[in-house]
Amino acid sequence: MLIYILMMPALCSQWYMISLYRTKLRRKFGLVEAPYTDVVSHIFCPLCSLCQEFRELKIRGLDPALGWKGILAQQRGEGEHFQDETLELPPQIQAMSQ
Repeated sequence: MLIYILMMPALCSQWYMISLYRTKLRRKFGLVEAPYTDVVSHIFCPLCSLCQEFRELKIRGLDPALGWKGILAQQRGEGEHFQDETLELPPQIQAMSQ
């Protein structure tokens, strides 16, 4: 019970923290906060909120799937030459064994 009480503020603060990021995006791109506030959007439909943010960044030319290093490389013009060191490619030949 004590562990649960100690962890509760950390677990419940995720919506608040991520809504701050949503607010930052809205202000940067001049978007309206409608039909709900940022915190309410992330509490009741976090997946929808994240998809909206992803789509908005992608429309604006920033592909979140590339990560920070990829976006910086894209902005510098390195584009196709960038390959993240942590990215592992799957083997070329794949087959199921019996």
